[in-house]
Amino acid sequence: MARYNVGGVWLPRPFQIRKFSHAGLYYADFKAMLRFYVGILGFQAADYTDQYIRPQMADLYTVGPVIFLRMNTDHHGFNLFPDSYRTDRDKHTIIQQISWDVGTYDELRRCVDYLKEKKVELEYVGRRMPGSNYSVYFRDPDDHRQHLNWNMEQVGWQGISKPLAIWEDIRRVQGFPEATVSDDEEVTRLLSPKTDEAIEQAGHSTDRYQSLEREIVAPLFPREPYRVEGLLLPRPFRITRPAYIGLYVRDVGASTSFFTEILGFRLSDLVQINGEKVAFLRHGADHHSLCLYPLKLRESLGDGARATLARIAFEVQTYKELKDSIAYFQERGVQVLWQGRSFPGGEYAVDLRDPEGNRVRLFFYMEQNGWQGVSRPADAWGQPKEGLPGTIDPDSDTYQTHVFGF
Repeated sequence: MARYNVGGVWLPRPFQIRKFSHAGLYYADFKAMLRFYVGILGFQAADYTDQYIRPQMADLYTVGPVIFLRMNTDHHGFNLFPDSYRTDRDKHTIIQQISWDVGTYDELRRCVDYLKEKKVELEYVGRRMPGSNYSVYFRDPDDHRQHLNWNMEQVGWQGISKPLAIWEDIRRVQGFPEATVSDDEEVTRLLSPKTDEAIEQAGHSTDRYQSLEREIVAPLFPREPYRVEGLLLPRPFRITRPAYIGLYVRDVGASTSFFTEILGFRLSDLVQINGEKVAFLRHGADHHSLCLYPLKLRESLGDGARATLARIAFEVQTYKELKDSIAYFQERGVQVLWQGRSFPGGEYAVDLRDPEGNRVRLFFYMEQNGWQGVSRPADAWGQPKEGLPGTIDPDSDTYQTHVFGF
């Protein structure tokens, strides 16, 4: 069995996935999706790309721009792509990409040859803007675009991403050089020869959309802010991270093998839902970061005969935020599909339907897998329950991980 030295640790692959980074979905109605994800859920637009920024690719943006949305300091945790961006190969799916972070630049470089050896079809290797991330794109057994990623741009206290004046300098990097410089050093080097006037004249990708955002978002704000654990916010919750994604696949066994044997995920649980096997996979301590449902379950789970996305899930920091979000969504006309506790994994959840018909989950709590590498046995699970009580008792691992400050 092959072994690879990954930062001084012997692993069966030349990389280790550290987190679910982001996902991208296609859309048909730009304003409706902007209202839902920015106005209602509270994501922030870090950047847009459109026909003005990329005139040579204007045909890709006839429906609207690409929107890079963030919920913490990562430049993006969720992206929206116009239907006009969709390739013929993606006609079968609403999913544009599914992205996972590796830990180091060398891990990402070395995964290229590894994936080729495993006969995985690569689509693109190189640098991406906006976001500044180095990327390896490839296809999974169901022809979804998977993406290994390193060096996501961080957005700091100013709340703005890199200016347009340096985009082209960063985007010129194709493939992977032997070594690279830190993000801070690169930005300093690229900005130093440019005048303040040139930087200001180039502007920022969000400039053209700020008035539209205000127009869409302002009517959704409450008269008085919500008090969220001592902080005054325009919503009774704050999403802290993208946590996991669920996919409908042709063959759960084949897809499980791909993600476990090639990408290094571990199987947390294989359960029966409506008589069909569903796999819950993890890359770290969270019980699952990827769920695989058979296509046969699409209609019985209420997701339509052509759905490929079972759900995209985002975490909130407290149970009270999750509970309080229900009335907030109902007041704003958002369809609440389900609320309750689900197993395996034990998350308390609220499922929503976005304007394009996608299932979006907000949740609190996820079972943590410890050093033994096993999940709770089925006889230790609670029963799935519909509805969320006013307060709950803690699990042994409640509030143990993934704490993001406001």
